[in-house]
Amino acid sequence: VANRLSDDDYYRTANGIDPAFATFLGNHDMGRAAQQILSRAPGLAGHALLRHVELGWDLLYLLRGAPVVQWGDEVGMVGSGGDKAAREDMFPTQVSDWRKETRVGGPPIGQGSSFTVTNPLQTQLKTLAGLRDAYPELATGASVVRLQQGGVLVVSRIGATTGREIVVAFNNTDQA
Repeated sequence: VANRLSDDDYYRTANGIDPAFATFLGNHDMGRAAQQILSRAPGLAGHALLRHVELGWDLLYLLRGAPVVQWGDEVGMVGSGGDKAAREDMFPTQVSDWRKETRVGGPPIGQGSSFTVTNPLQTQLKTLAGLRDAYPELATGASVVRLQQGGVLVVSRIGATTGREIVVAFNNTDQA
């Protein structure tokens, strides 16, 4: 991630503002966010999978770009691959495989509806959206990597017009 952020100058406009390109962790063609994470870290399950997916959303919302969330990711849908395997029903489904499919942060949907469940990812995405609203630097500020060490990344987001600096830190290790 730090290496990708070092390329940001290629994308800045003449006035120094970072345009907010659409950024995403997954989509209906390539596979959902959780499925993409599982493809790179097979065997993750339960709380460990939830933590990795939450970290992915943190990176997406707190670094450059305009975050795009595919419908269903907010309720923990995983999918089993790209295209048709990432287009599960959110209403009560007739597809038996989708009824039994693992969900991040909750049990399989069974006969239920995704519109009536509460998932920790929903709460997290609302919080992250609120942070972007409260601190516009997170949406359009320049990114300056302050520390990249092991699984820790610290980035400043600096507002072009305000000069205000917001520091975000990400930890992908087991230690505090």
